[in-house]
Amino acid sequence: MNSSKSSPPFVLQSGKSRNVIFETPHLGRATPDELQRHSKLVEAAARRWDNHIDRAGEMMLSEVGGEWIGSVYSRMVVDLNRGPDRVDSRVSPDWPGARIYEDGGVIVPFVKNKTVLNALYENPLNPEEIEHRLKLYWFPFHDQLQARIDAILHRFGHAILISLHSAEPEPEHCQGDMPVIYLGTGNGSTCDAGMLSIIRTVLEKSNIRVISELYYQGAFTTQAYRKDPHVHAVQIELDRRFMKTDAEIKRQLEPLAAALQSVSTGGVGIAPSSSRAKRLSVRRTYIDPLTGDVLPY
Repeated sequence: MNSSKSSPPFVLQSGKSRNVIFETPHLGRATPDELQRHSKLVEAAARRWDNHIDRAGEMMLSEVGGEWIGSVYSRMVVDLNRGPDRVDSRVSPDWPGARIYEDGGVIVPFVKNKTVLNALYENPLNPEEIEHRLKLYWFPFHDQLQARIDAILHRFGHAILISLHSAEPEPEHCQGDMPVIYLGTGNGSTCDAGMLSIIRTVLEKSNIRVISELYYQGAFTTQAYRKDPHVHAVQIELDRRFMKTDAEIKRQLEPLAAALQSVSTGGVGIAPSSSRAKRLSVRRTYIDPLTGDVLPY
């Protein structure tokens, strides 16, 4: 699938009013027209995505409400769940501050096929191309996500951010035909402990195994947006084994929807108290390594 660089790098949908926003940073599989010359990138982009996460996002929006923002472009183009400063030296050795990142950083230089690393580019990318890609595809997504969170905070006073993903569970976590869901909160740092406990309890009562420590503990999105104390952020990894049919998806998502309904707020919201109205801005900044400009993100 090709997409014009003039197209917005996200899709945004709204449900009934609720203080929840779902984001799916690894939904997209598109490669922009301007990057079609990188054939290995195009091939990897079509295959590397969170399987069936579009159906999960649609169901969450329908059952819980709130808003849903998803990526259009593949994580191979730019990984929206990595910070914009995480540029791997194997993809752009001349980028100021570039170094090797185990996960490949915000623009991955390769894909792994078993134990073999297959490079996505024949030659290193120059810093100007990295900067161009971030400005076109990374920043607009996070600008929109921040704007939607700000709107929820203004209306409700607090927000719940759910970063939705799918993954194959670790073999040692699998028990028969029981789905496994990972709740990532930076080992408790990005979400209120009581809220996490409620979500976990509802899922476990529905015969779902929940792992909430050590594995899939969240990356950029949950860690960055939780810097606002009024935002509770959870990265949720759904069990990819149970995403192929509507019945399998409902087996995971109906309990999850019930859990999120129980910890979230709907309706018209509340007027922010004076303490909320005066809360300090926690919008993050990014120093452009090429120009030295300080940009918000």
